[in-house]
Amino acid sequence: MKNNSLVKPASKLTVLKLFLLLLVLLPLAQCQTVGSGGATFGYVDFNKVMEESLTRKEITAHSEQLIEAFNSFREKNFQAMMESNAKQRLELEKLVNERRAGLDIAIKTNNNKIYAHQELIRGIIQKTAKKRGYALVALSQRNVMLVSRYVDFTDDIIEVINSNE
Repeated sequence: MKNNSLVKPASKLTVLKLFLLLLVLLPLAQCQTVGSGGATFGYVDFNKVMEESLTRKEITAHSEQLIEAFNSFREKNFQAMMESNAKQRLELEKLVNERRAGLDIAIKTNNNKIYAHQELIRGIIQKTAKKRGYALVALSQRNVMLVSRYVDFTDDIIEVINSNE
């Protein structure tokens, strides 16, 4: 007998997914909004904070300047290599490789500065969340559906970060 129903039977995997989703959402459904005395939560767009951070912009600009300077140096020396003898070419290659190693170190240093800045931002988010009484703060929208902008304090964090820099 053919099943003419418009609704397909749910697979075991779909039922399991729904069950797991309910396990996650039920505790959140019991959370109340800010100021109502229940568990509270907030949201910060961490990527936006990083994009608008003056310190991150300065570090990134410095890295880009270093890369441009190296590329210019390499290009200039490449022309000299093409016009030089074997001994001079080896010396120029050695010089370019030394500069490349220096660039690598500078870029790693800048990456470490960005990591340290991210940790500073996380600390500011945590401090701000505690002041506001938040029990939970989501740092991206990847797995969170933001229904109300009331819980979003991204701009407040950007203001604090940039005023301290």
